[in-house]
Amino acid sequence: MSSLYIGLPLSNPRILIPLSSSRVQRLSFFLYSPGSSYGKIFKWLGRAAASTGLMRLSGKFIAAPIETFKATDSIQPLLNENVLAHIESAWCAALGVDAIYFALSLGDPNDYRKVTALIFDKNENPVAFGKIGYTPQAKSLIKNERHTLEVINTTDIPSTIIPKMLGCGETDSCFWLLQSTLMNGHTSPIHLGKEHFNFLCDLARNTVQVVSLSSSALYEYIQQILKDPSLGIKKEFESERHFIEKLRNHVLALTSENLSEQWPFTAAHGDFAPWNMRLAHGQLALFDWEQYISSAPAGWDIFYFIFRVDNLINRLSLQAIFTKFEKGAYWDNITYFEKKFGMSIPDQRLLASLVILAIAFDLIPRLICHTNPS
Repeated sequence: MSSLYIGLPLSNPRILIPLSSSRVQRLSFFLYSPGSSYGKIFKWLGRAAASTGLMRLSGKFIAAPIETFKATDSIQPLLNENVLAHIESAWCAALGVDAIYFALSLGDPNDYRKVTALIFDKNENPVAFGKIGYTPQAKSLIKNERHTLEVINTTDIPSTIIPKMLGCGETDSCFWLLQSTLMNGHTSPIHLGKEHFNFLCDLARNTVQVVSLSSSALYEYIQQILKDPSLGIKKEFESERHFIEKLRNHVLALTSENLSEQWPFTAAHGDFAPWNMRLAHGQLALFDWEQYISSAPAGWDIFYFIFRVDNLINRLSLQAIFTKFEKGAYWDNITYFEKKFGMSIPDQRLLASLVILAIAFDLIPRLICHTNPS
């Protein structure tokens, strides 16, 4: 393990790049998937600096020990040379190699924050992608991904490349997971294309079951959260409280007749967004399965993809997104999925409402942590 890292951006590091070769430093940017135009420009400049050797040269002056980087309590205990040395030893044993080094991504500062790693062997080849969780929430999500990878790789989804499990374990109060890297191909566009729909329909056909909305564990949990008077809206959506409360009240006012209607339910990736996938030779290479749910209303991933792109990349509010939906902005994607899948979504407005609320309340991670305690 390299004891010195270059933290980028310098003011508030999101990625720690080892003081290593230009090739390793360039590939390390695979861990950095910004949504904003500024972030993408920064990534391009960083990769260019790594490729030309400028980062390696400047790193001799700005690289620092792992303990000097500051983070929230959710990952600060992981930024410790002894802890990482123990994890490195466990990873070497799991991978069957005698030496590795890695770049680290520090993730978003929230309750589910974890450290992710791109791991290289001594010949500078990427050999694994790792995740390390310290908090109970982060551990639960990683354990959910472990279980998902074990199950999903036995499912017939020919349109998709899915990571293979390479190992998992507990070290120094941390839970870690190793999986194969998916680095071929190119970044997914921000619009749904045939590769996306091929995956969504393959997954849906392999997992579909028709049940009433009221009998769904997901819907039952959504109801539970929406009835909580504390109304735990994510901080970034606090300014939209009035709209979110109105949408919540509409869902809570549904009658037993609405809830008894039969819906097609399927498995869902749960965090189906461009930054979690690549396009490779006509297939969708899909990673970050930690928010996978085994039963969600068919079409959930489509709404999630569209809404997250408009919110995080196009910078639209949730209310503006919902208004666009009601005016028919996304219906062509939904209609195409229904036709290709061979089943209809009974109430598209209700499904859109549920996905908007799930984003506003972080419902899927909360559900996973509730049902999979560490």
